[in-house]
Parts: sequence; C-alpha cells; structure tokens
Amino acid sequence: MTLAVLFGIGLMAGCNRGLVDGEANDSTVAITTMEEINQYDSEGRKTGHWEYKNESTGWLCEENYEEGVLNGHATYYNESNTVIELNYCKGVECGELHIFFEGTERDTGIHLTDITKVDTMINGYVFHYRAHCKTIDVYRDIYSNEGTCYYEDLSGLQMDGFLGVGEWTVYDRDGKTSKTVTLDKPTADFTIK
Repeated sequence: MTLAVLFGIGLMAGCNRGLVDGEANDSTVAITTMEEINQYDSEGRKTGHWEYKNESTGWLCEENYEEGVLNGHATYYNESNTVIELNYCKGVECGELHIFFEGTERDTGIHLTDITKVDTMINGYVFHYRAHCKTIDVYRDIYSNEGTCYYEDLSGLQMDGFLGVGEWTVYDRDGKTSKTVTLDKPTADFTIK
C-alpha cells in the first residue's frame, strides 16, 4: 500500500472544531467552557480553542488560533476512524504530525518529526514541507519504512500525496532492517521489495 493512497483517504484542511479541554492536577481543575470556544477577537479573527464539524468533508476538528491563524495543537477525526494530530507555529506546520488509519488492510500509522518549512522544488515538484517520516504497522507496533519526505501541506496531501526523496530504510516483517533504498526523485511507492 503506498503512502499516497493512505494520505488520499481524505485529509482536509480548513476543519475547525474543538472539544471541551480539561486539565487537572492535585488541587485545581481548569475547564474550557462552551462559551469560551469558537471565539473571535476584537478584529474579527479566530482566537483560542475552536471545534466544529466541517460539513463538506465530515471531519471533526479541534484547533487553536492566535490572531486568526492556526497556532498550537490541532486534531482531526473522520468517520473512517482516521485521526490526525499535528502542531502549527503561527500558521505553519511544525514539530510533529501523527496520522492513524484504522480499518484499512492493516491498521497503519504515519509519524512525521522535524517538520520544516522549505518551499523548494525537486525534479519539477514544488514542496512546502520536509520531515523525517516513519510508517508504522500498528498491530505489530513496528516500522515498515522511514526516511525523508516532502509534501505540499496538510490540505495538499489529498491531491499530491506524500512523496519520499533520499535514503529510506525498509524493514522486514519482524521490524529489522531489510535494506536501504535511495529515491532520487519523488515517489510514493515505498513497497519496494
């Protein structure tokens, strides 16, 4: 199964839904009330915690905004039990991205770390982000491959998929390194045997 197919399951940007936030310690409980979510600042920009269902895609979304741009943790859910968790730094994807696909041929996950805004062109493809990517066989809790990936952005993943470049490590069914492959042009085919 290629990662392009996995990402094509329906990642959608623009979702804006959040859930009640709670944090507890020994002495206090802080709760975000329904009156405190989905708020606008004095200039009409989204601010704070937002949550809603994107009616056109069906995605349930939790996001945080500052001065009208995504900033902080965001989580997206759909009816196919796909869960996406990522971070934004002033509107730019940053840090980590976790995607879990349940109910596919095998439950799988993708973990991106060290997300960096790059705005670059490789072999005629334009990419906005680079990250270290790992695909995970969730049932066996082992990686199936890992390497450097480039992608447009969360919304672009539906259209352009997830493209690997450079050196990739491919793991066998026991989670041990089976080989290293070099991808000299963007590809979504990581099932190379």
